[in-house]
Amino acid sequence: MLHQNSSINQTQNQSNGHSVSIYNKDNSDYTEITSNEESLQQKLQNPFHISVSNLSQNRFGFTNNSKLNAGEKVRHQKITTINEFVSIARYDTTGAKFVDSNRKTVNFLSSDVLVFDIDNDDGDDNVKTKWDDPGQWWTIDQFTKEFIAYEFIIKTSRNHQILKGVRVARPKFHIYMPLGRIIENIDTHQDLLDRMKWYTRRLEGEEYLYRLDSKVKNTHQLYGSDVSSVYYNQGETTINEMLFQDSFQHDYERHLADIGQRAVNQQTEGGTVTGASTGRAKSKTGEW
Repeated sequence: MLHQNSSINQTQNQSNGHSVSIYNKDNSDYTEITSNEESLQQKLQNPFHISVSNLSQNRFGFTNNSKLNAGEKVRHQKITTINEFVSIARYDTTGAKFVDSNRKTVNFLSSDVLVFDIDNDDGDDNVKTKWDDPGQWWTIDQFTKEFIAYEFIIKTSRNHQILKGVRVARPKFHIYMPLGRIIENIDTHQDLLDRMKWYTRRLEGEEYLYRLDSKVKNTHQLYGSDVSSVYYNQGETTINEMLFQDSFQHDYERHLADIGQRAVNQQTEGGTVTGASTGRAKSKTGEW
């Protein structure tokens, strides 16, 4: 399997600055492919759509201001092959379609993919020091092992394994998980993101560490990068199937009920509700 630094040690595809690796079930590992291999034309089991900017690392991307002042142009692109994804990897993206490509909640039109950001650095001052321990980091290998049954594409982010201020270099990557269906209700789509956030949490002492960046919601963008590594896992089905399994649904509803009960208790005591539900002590994905 990959080591934490393996993706930056790979030889980059000379034609576009991105290396591409496909998970090989026979070897239980990723196999890097070259730019002229037919594997790049491999069809995704579940094609999906993403909004793609013509700009990269544009802080105000997918807004009217950006279109007027930065000359931004946005297209809503269907991704049907690995190569089509690689072709847009250098550009900023968002996982939903919006009215006039203006990423506001009220402008949400549809999405058929869940998009996540893994920074291994929660940002909350209460748990920030815990992320200094490399043993807490979620690697591409670990994510792949835990979600091997589901189709996804991973792209390393621009700060992957790069020192950022006083924060030591660590794995940082973006995840695209097709749903196999189109969702036109923003609350329904956000519910799926919330389910994944809950599912992938880990209890550390009395605080939860959230492995998915909580800032990335269905209206957020992910920066592109001129140089990155792309990983594709075909899986057997979509993440949508897991999120609505009976056992998952039961545990998640229990979690929501716990939050509701805590809210009642806090209101009775005159306090406010903070933090996560204590309904399940361990991360649903087990040990890291």
